[in-house]
Amino acid sequence: MSPVRCAGGGRVAWFADFACGKWGENFSAAWLARWACWAGVWPGDGRGIEKIIGVCLFSKSGAGTIYHSEVSNTTPSTASSPGQPGPGARPAGLGAAQGAGRVQTPPRRAQGFVDPSRSLGYPAPVAALIDELARLPGIGRRSAERLALHLLKAPAQTAQALAHAIGGVKASIRNCDVCANLTESKVCSICADAKRDPATVLVVEQPRDLLALESTGTYRGVYHVLLGCLAPMDGIGPESLTIAELLARITDAGHNAQGQAVAEVILGLNPTLEGDGTSLYLTAQMNAINPRIKITRLARGLPAGAPLQLAPKGVLADAISGRTVI
Repeated sequence: MSPVRCAGGGRVAWFADFACGKWGENFSAAWLARWACWAGVWPGDGRGIEKIIGVCLFSKSGAGTIYHSEVSNTTPSTASSPGQPGPGARPAGLGAAQGAGRVQTPPRRAQGFVDPSRSLGYPAPVAALIDELARLPGIGRRSAERLALHLLKAPAQTAQALAHAIGGVKASIRNCDVCANLTESKVCSICADAKRDPATVLVVEQPRDLLALESTGTYRGVYHVLLGCLAPMDGIGPESLTIAELLARITDAGHNAQGQAVAEVILGLNPTLEGDGTSLYLTAQMNAINPRIKITRLARGLPAGAPLQLAPKGVLADAISGRTVI
């Protein structure tokens, strides 16, 4: 490996020596400076590096040429070996290569040389798959990369099964015409169940909330899924949710499950700022349509088995205001 001198100090000199041994002497100081910055061996950006680093590459015979960054105003010149400074040579540092000598141009890169900065990256199909996976909620760039590489290693049947499942969901799943729950038919199984009480409607945000409540086995009414909650900062207004469909079920019994009128609406939204704001909005809208309708919300308070001293203030306040008679 040819010895290397670099004005950047020990870390940059080490990187220059490594780069010289790995890729040969077919690169300029500006190119090496950008890679030194990328590797973290020198603080700052690539432009600042190119202005202050001079790289001296010596051939096996000891004679070499000092090359400066393309963006600096210094002029390349010849130089002697490390132990025998030539006439006009200055110590390694800023402008160290401004010694006397004839002007030379840096050597061209060898034929077939591949710039590593341009060769990094996945093939186009893999990069496209990573980009699409990264669009999914909760999936970052690194997670998308791991998923894409896993699919590449998996058998073809696994990838085809995943693609078939995604296509099947988009082709066969829709929202219920009554409650907006996920279903394969026009009306979901809950709304079509004659054993349910269609006069009681429990309003939730997402289908997963409906499944959580159904897992308890205690509620026998029907549901209405808003598909979100009001969030003005995110551009989500009443027109983005199924609020109009809920008000239609209250106004006209024909829009409700099994054609029965709604007697009670239970607000089962998440206890967040957006959820509470949506509950207040729905309460005002339903009272304006039918003041006699009964509007309730799910109880809030202390979870079973939790000590009082560990409960947050908000939970304690809800427990006190929502106390019940024994």
